[in-house]
Amino acid sequence: MRLLTYLVLALFAIPAFGDTVTTRDNVSVNGKLIEMKTGVVGLETHSPQGTEQRYITLDNIAAIEFNSALYNSAAPPKVFAIAPPSPSASVQKTPTPADTVVLRGNERKDCKLAGITSAAVVCEGKGNQYSRILVIRIQVVPR
Repeated sequence: MRLLTYLVLALFAIPAFGDTVTTRDNVSVNGKLIEMKTGVVGLETHSPQGTEQRYITLDNIAAIEFNSALYNSAAPPKVFAIAPPSPSASVQKTPTPADTVVLRGNERKDCKLAGITSAAVVCEGKGNQYSRILVIRIQVVPR
């Protein structure tokens, strides 16, 4: 009985990381996102072999999800909806696609991702910085 108690306590003492990077070929890598600069995302991951840092280039990333909890407990928020075009829709010039930052409350902001620090998601342009506590997901457009 005492051994079982120690095992349960050890299980809850193991740190889990809630950030998830999904690559363009649909591989999900869970860990703690350390930073992003010069187009490379650094992620601290854990495996039976120990802790390691993995680096993924931004052009290979489809999405980055942040979770302030210790683990991802639910499916990611729906980012896109697929529907037939509206019959009244006129042909418009397609704007240059931008990355999309999804904030809590499902608020979406267009963003050309410039970097990620331990405290913020930084977009190009003045005043385009969002606290990582508020950011749920970044949808990255192909580079």
